[in-house]
Amino acid sequence: MKKLILLLLLPLLSLSAIKDDIYPKAEKEMEKHTIILEEKEKEENYMVKLKFGREKLLDCNNYFLLGGKIEEKILEGYGYNYYIFNGKDEMGSTKMGCSVNTKTQKDVFYNVEEIIRYNSKLPVVIYAPKGVFVDYAVYEKIAGKKLK
Repeated sequence: MKKLILLLLLPLLSLSAIKDDIYPKAEKEMEKHTIILEEKEKEENYMVKLKFGREKLLDCNNYFLLGGKIEEKILEGYGYNYYIFNGKDEMGSTKMGCSVNTKTQKDVFYNVEEIIRYNSKLPVVIYAPKGVFVDYAVYEKIAGKKLK
């Protein structure tokens, strides 16, 4: 009896979350990043912010990456969203004189962010150039008030 119940539930388990293998393979010079969000109660009260950056060996100045563009695409035949990020390796910075001439490994971010709705039933799939990492934060609406 237990085996019969397990066999009946097995197809339902595979439908509970969409796998990322239905999404296209990453093109040359691109990487596919997949974020799996945990299930939450009242997911409409949550948002996900995507940020993109590179790891660089830098001095004491503040740096940022110039440009960057994110494009939302629809997976043909399914209607699911995925994102393509493109950004060059050009940086801007402050021009402070550094008292110590040492360099440290730092995360440098593009000035592009994308805020998307929270949905644990679908993976968040992002394609970005090799060497670009994807950082994300989950925000929760604590309280809201309609303004008149």
